[in-house]
Amino acid sequence: IWEEYSGWLHYEDGTTALYGVPRSAVHSDLVELAGIAPLINRARRYLDSGSPLSALHLLDTVLGVEPNNKDALMAKKVAHEHLLIASGSSNLSETMWLKSEIADADARLTGADQ
Repeated sequence: IWEEYSGWLHYEDGTTALYGVPRSAVHSDLVELAGIAPLINRARRYLDSGSPLSALHLLDTVLGVEPNNKDALMAKKVAHEHLLIASGSSNLSETMWLKSEIADADARLTGADQ
């Protein structure tokens, strides 16, 4: 409904939202500049402070470059578990999405062990 009435452009995303280059296009640059370990450590700090969405922004950056990074996958799983608990499972679409993200992290962790 929001996009129907306000349009497709999210102004807070800035100029880049007008063009076909997603934020993920610079994930490797961010990882190169900051390093994987510092990004994961900051994500864990966000988790510890009750900010799983902020953690996921950083983890998506790491996993965009290293999709099977065990530490990032574990933190991603925890972030989604926190969101699932906070949701109260009142919205089926949200609940199923969060559960699928947890299952995906579990499957990738299992695959990373082999």
